[in-house]
Order: sequence, then structure tokens, then C-alpha cells
Amino acid sequence: MVLPTLYTLRTLLLLTAAVLLSYAGKPASGMRISVVTGANKGIGLAIAKKLAGAPGHLCVLTSRTPALGQKAVDDLKEEGLESVVYKQLDIGDPASVERFASELEQEFGRCDVLVNNAGIAFKGSDPTPFKDQAEPTLKTNFFDTAAFTEKMLPLVRKSDAGRVVNVASMAGHLSILGSQDRRNAFTNPALTKERLSAMMAQFVGDVKAGRHQGGGWPNTCYGMSKLGVIAYTKVAARVEREAGSTVTINACCPGYCDTDMTSHRGTLTPEEGARTPFMLTQMKSVDEGGLTGEFFRKEALAEW
Repeated sequence: MVLPTLYTLRTLLLLTAAVLLSYAGKPASGMRISVVTGANKGIGLAIAKKLAGAPGHLCVLTSRTPALGQKAVDDLKEEGLESVVYKQLDIGDPASVERFASELEQEFGRCDVLVNNAGIAFKGSDPTPFKDQAEPTLKTNFFDTAAFTEKMLPLVRKSDAGRVVNVASMAGHLSILGSQDRRNAFTNPALTKERLSAMMAQFVGDVKAGRHQGGGWPNTCYGMSKLGVIAYTKVAARVEREAGSTVTINACCPGYCDTDMTSHRGTLTPEEGARTPFMLTQMKSVDEGGLTGEFFRKEALAEW
């Protein structure tokens, strides 16, 4: 009786190990590793849900707060979506970013899809003076998002069909800039990441000094942060293309959605808002004739 029992236990252990290895080593199973930032609620959660339900995808749902992120994953699994795991990530914390990227590389070896959804916005009722809103808004929405993307790009390049989707907004349309010179600067085909960052930092400085509107800047920190994200998308896509990379990088506006960020005044559900970002995760890659460095809304190419 002892030998069969030991044999059975050994067999079960081997089978369990095989399953775990096939799950963690997704390159062997062909699963696409899809990361969504700020995904414990709202549009991010809706995007994660779509990816978790998409054939061949393993969604890595992230959030700053572990309890909230894990609950989101547990809720999705209760709905029958098993292809989702949780990892803590605060894109504004360099140590968190370093740990996340390291763990992702160790476990999966690559990132096939990166959806940059994490962001903040001061609500209209917030008493924080405008001059004090610029730095935290642009830090999270632009500087941290760009830095995290740069950290992740080496892993995305390891994919045979890498995708980066930046969730932006029509609030970041070029028309918010008050002068043609400003618009020309952001659409300059030779714009570099360094120059873009310098211009975004200048906006923050001008807002703090109270001279932003006289300099052709908009009177919206959120809009300016998203304009920067769209500009970064175009610059990063061009850099990848010029380097011979097949990584596809696009930005999109999900629409005015019913989320905490809009105080639930939006006219679209988070699920409707997730349609365009999700569409971009499934588009053709550059080497297949797909678009890169573009801005989308309502599931179609949009003018910036």
C-alpha cells in the first residue's frame, strides 16, 4: 500500500509542476503576456477584463494598492476569467517599477502588450490651487508613464508582436495650445524624447510662476498631460521604427466614461471606454502593415 501511495503523490507533484511551469513559462504555450496599469477599477479594469477573456492572453492586472488589485483579480476569476494574475505596481515609485519589470522578465521573459492606463486628475471641486496641480498631474500622467514605458520597452521588443497602448484623451488635443508656435513644436517630425520632456517641464514651471497662458499654454493640467502622452506616443513610435523595431505604439481616447475620475458623470460605461484600447492591443503589427504612432478614438483613426 505504501508504494502506490508514494507513486501517486509523486505523479501528482510532477503533473502539478508541469502545469505551473507551462503557466509561468508562457513563451512555450504561446500565451500573450498583457500588462495593464491602474487596472483595479474603471476603464483599466474593463480593459483587463477584455484581455483576460481574449483567447491566448494572460492579463497581468496591476495597481498601487495590493488589496484592491487582488480583489479585482478575484472578482474576474469569479466571473470565470482565469487568465489573469495580479502584480503590485506604482509607476511613480522607481523601486516598484524596477521590481515589477524584473519579476515580469523572470516569470515570462517578455511583455507582448503594455496598456498604460494609470493616471490622475484633479476634479473641478478640488480646492488645490491650479499652480499646485501641474506638477503632480504631469508627474503621473506624463513623466512617470513615459519612464515606465522606457523601462518596459526592452521586454516589449522581445515579443514577436509587441504592442504599447497609451490611454490618453481628447482633452489633450493640439487645439488646446494657444499658439501655432507651440503646436509646431509638439508636432515637429524631429522632436526628441528629451526635448518633449523639457517642454513639459517648462509648462509646469510656467504654471507655477503664473505665466502659462501668456506663453501659449492651456489652462488645463490634465489636458496638457495627455497632450504630452500623445506626443510621446508619436516620438517613441518613430524611434522604434527608425531602429528597425516592429513594436507598435499608439494612443487613444476612451471617451467620456462613467468612472471615479469623472465623478461618474461620463456618458459611456467603462466597458464601452475599453473598446478602443482593446482594439489597439489586437491590431496588426508594423511588419504586417499595421499603424503606429497614431491617435485613435471611437475605434477609428482620429485627427490630433
